[in-house]
Amino acid sequence: MSKKFVVLAAIDLNQGSTAVVEQALDQVRHRPNAELHILTVREPQRPVALYPMNLVPAFETPTAEDTLQFCRELLNGMAPDQLPPNLEIHATLGLPADEIVWFAAHLDADVVVLATHGRRGLKRLLMGSVAEKVVRLAGCPVIVVREKSHDPGARIPEIEPL
Repeated sequence: MSKKFVVLAAIDLNQGSTAVVEQALDQVRHRPNAELHILTVREPQRPVALYPMNLVPAFETPTAEDTLQFCRELLNGMAPDQLPPNLEIHATLGLPADEIVWFAAHLDADVVVLATHGRRGLKRLLMGSVAEKVVRLAGCPVIVVREKSHDPGARIPEIEPL
């Protein structure tokens, strides 16, 4: 019996989560002993202001029920032969990068798949980069998925042949 192949797909239910699950499914397809684990990390609520201001979380993070509903909707239209035989959905509470790295080690994952939002400048400084930290700390290969959107202004006009 061959060793199982474990893929951890970390999603946040934002843009790019569908691409992450599709990439993870590609990784487990045609592997008889493959396991796919889909993980969502719910961040602890942090106040955006100190007392006596309003203690409101900066943004909503997905719950286990949100993750389950997302996966049901995504996988519902697939043929049974396209679905992995071993699929588990997990939700945990903590800092996303730390939880993803811990979960990958706990599962002895062979590969981690996650998305990047491509934040730059002040947003990246304030919110950090989960993908960057996971790439640095994970003990296995990490596939970073990003939606395709090239900047048309970045193209340099080419020299036309004679």
